[in-house]
Amino acid sequence: MANKILISAFTAILLSACASQDTRNNNAQPDWVMSQSQQYPRSSYLSGVGEADSMSDAKSRARAEIASIFNVTVQSSSSDLSSFQQSSLDQTASHSLEVSRQIDSRSQQRLEGVKIAEMWQDPLTQRYYALAILPRQITAMNLRKDIEQLDSATATLVTRIQQSPSLVQKIRLSGDAIALQHQRRELNKQLQVVSATGQSISSSYPLEKLRQDRTELLSRITVTAEASGSEQNALQSALEDALANQGFSVTPNAAYVIKASLNSTPLPPQGNWYYEKGSLDISLSGENKQSLGGYSWNFKVSSSDPTLTQLRVMEQAKKVLNAELSAKLFELLEKSN
Repeated sequence: MANKILISAFTAILLSACASQDTRNNNAQPDWVMSQSQQYPRSSYLSGVGEADSMSDAKSRARAEIASIFNVTVQSSSSDLSSFQQSSLDQTASHSLEVSRQIDSRSQQRLEGVKIAEMWQDPLTQRYYALAILPRQITAMNLRKDIEQLDSATATLVTRIQQSPSLVQKIRLSGDAIALQHQRRELNKQLQVVSATGQSISSSYPLEKLRQDRTELLSRITVTAEASGSEQNALQSALEDALANQGFSVTPNAAYVIKASLNSTPLPPQGNWYYEKGSLDISLSGENKQSLGGYSWNFKVSSSDPTLTQLRVMEQAKKVLNAELSAKLFELLEKSN
């Protein structure tokens, strides 16, 4: 009887020790918390580790580590791409715009493909850890497909540029091609990070070459600038500078004449602040002085000094010309073509 009691006690102690050992093993810190995961090696997976006081926050931070690789494309509201999206007017450009939208959508899907592979809570600190993974091979393959699609759309645009008899359309389509290749460049950067070998895909349409070609096309549009209204000399200089900076050839007796006028009206002061209402108007004419339309910008400026307020009218006019003149001119030119 005594032997049976001793055997039972020994068995209980042994089972308790085994259970304690299992608990320690289950609570042991995984390899991926401080180093590379053996199950999800960096050669095959992109990975991110998140740490937080809650498991949901740890998962979000792990995903965010991987998402940072794709931020450029996901946030692709660059000026080039924005200009492209606003300027796609004909059938070919509309097709290219759809390509761009599809690829933006797939960039989002790539982030949605990030999986939480493992989770762990530190028994001592009670902090939570999460491991997020994304397979390199599949992601790289999808990136290559997107890049090929952008190149195909660019090739279509380049053919249209070569065939179009309209200089204005050539310039517009070249801007579309630049926007597509801009997006391609960002995808190519991602491919270099995702690819196990760090390789990218060379382009048949280098972005720099496309920009040079567009600049050359743009320089063929000759414009004569004429200013009137308040601060005529300052406005004349600002108008010529804005046209030249945006690539137009500013010359006398040009194919097009752009006229600009700036006027301002004082508004009732409020307390120690003085206000001016400004109006900047442009009009464009072409061959035989035929009117091609115009555009107006209205704005308000203020300061604590009336003289400074008047100066700010001109400052604001310069900002408008530098930021928006080119786009408005193209709108007018496209209507005339």
